[in-house]
Amino acid sequence: MAFINEYISAEDIKKFDIEAINKSYTCGGISRQWTIDRTRNIYLREVAAGVGHSGKNRVWHFYWHGDFIELKIEILSSKGGRDEPNWAHKRVHGFQLPDHLRQNHAEILSDLKEALIAYKDGGVFASATSYTLDLEICEEEAE
Repeated sequence: MAFINEYISAEDIKKFDIEAINKSYTCGGISRQWTIDRTRNIYLREVAAGVGHSGKNRVWHFYWHGDFIELKIEILSSKGGRDEPNWAHKRVHGFQLPDHLRQNHAEILSDLKEALIAYKDGGVFASATSYTLDLEICEEEAE
């Protein structure tokens, strides 16, 4: 199965303890949608936007086989409009893996890029007919 964009169901809110995760973030804009690949047990979800987080640099969770990786994703540039091909150049800040996942570094990055491409220009609200992504990874913490 591939990544799909969907609203998080009540069942999944319980299964993944989404309410507890939400309580960890005080900024507005916690998303009720995600990009998920159920077969591989991976999802991508925005967890903080709004106050203190610009529209270009937001906090996301990348859940990979039971582990949370917190990221800041910055949109450096983008082009395209509604119902047409879109392109974006994004930078991931603060990409740090726990020791037990370091051997999976390349696979995790590949899965993250795949999820971001599936998310397109807005997850369940995406209108792009196709989506191309240039992705930079900064493994140090963003200032």
